[in-house]
Amino acid sequence: MRKMKKTDGIIRWLMDEEKRCYKYYLIQGKVKIEDEKGCHFIDSYGIEVIREDYSGNKKVYTEREVILNVNPNKEKVYALLCKIAEGLLSPIHLVEYFDEIADEYLRDFDMVFEDMKIAI
Repeated sequence: MRKMKKTDGIIRWLMDEEKRCYKYYLIQGKVKIEDEKGCHFIDSYGIEVIREDYSGNKKVYTEREVILNVNPNKEKVYALLCKIAEGLLSPIHLVEYFDEIADEYLRDFDMVFEDMKIAI
């Protein structure tokens, strides 16, 4: 598996009875495609959500969830990341939310695969 890297991020603070920091990151990686003509790699983007709870200035709890390979289009995934951050979606709800919209995002990989077959 190739190393994924964080490219862009959004940080939001929630100050109520506790101090919470939500971090939303765009994750970049590659998807490997093998066909009769060889092995190919395409860019792929995912999302990482982190929630950190603080007591005073001390971090007391961290929760994290990552969904890799959401879509091959960086702008489309970043738009989704912004929507998730705007709604202060927690890591625990990220997978549930993505399950509801996965087909809309994952089908773009099929289009890239088809374009690659035509170009090769």
